[in-house]
Amino acid sequence: MDELTFILILAGIGVVLLVAMFTYYKHHKKINDEIENFNQNKPASFKKTTETFASFVDQNNIQTETTDLLTDESTAVQDSSQKIKVHYDAAPEGVEEIIISHTILTKGEFFSGQQLYKALLNAGLSYGEMNIFHYPGDNKPETFALFSIANIIEPGTFDLLDDEMKTPGISIFMRLPTRMGCDEAYDKFIHVAQMIAADLGGELCDETRSQLTQQVISYKKEQIKKLKFEMEKAKKLADMGH
Repeated sequence: MDELTFILILAGIGVVLLVAMFTYYKHHKKINDEIENFNQNKPASFKKTTETFASFVDQNNIQTETTDLLTDESTAVQDSSQKIKVHYDAAPEGVEEIIISHTILTKGEFFSGQQLYKALLNAGLSYGEMNIFHYPGDNKPETFALFSIANIIEPGTFDLLDDEMKTPGISIFMRLPTRMGCDEAYDKFIHVAQMIAADLGGELCDETRSQLTQQVISYKKEQIKKLKFEMEKAKKLADMGH
């Protein structure tokens, strides 16, 4: 191997690493912006909740020593040994990824830890990587996170052992493309978000913190349609060797 070839190989590896780092940065910056925006406009104070997550754990026999906090979703019972991993797969060359981020805000002052964790578990999410909740992409023993939920309060994580945990809202976010079909993934994302909002008695909002409307959902579906077109175009170009 001559020197020029070696240099080109190193340059190629560098480009791949830069793309991966950029994708990771964009994904987390969206959530950090949500958290920062709330903290700049949060209420002056919150009431102290008398409910505790510890009592919820005891009553429901949940093992907090692991990240296998799983529950039923409708009639499908998930295996408690399932592991959910966060993957950042690069989008095809020339395709702009979509980060969909909605919030569920309390109509009062805050959600208690007990109330929040119960709703997330009932919706099929599990506590795991980055100390936030993830929704499994399938029922395999080890699967990918289809979408995730973070605390809207800095630093965005959930401390399961904090008996006084409370928050005025959560952020639910998903990156497209993912390892599931884009249409199916978005339908699942919206369905679960609506389920959690209903369970919590909260308000499901879009990126502007306005109530999520059918018009916004339709707009997102148009974005997804465009994404699918760009992905198909990129695939055809790749097959042609361009």
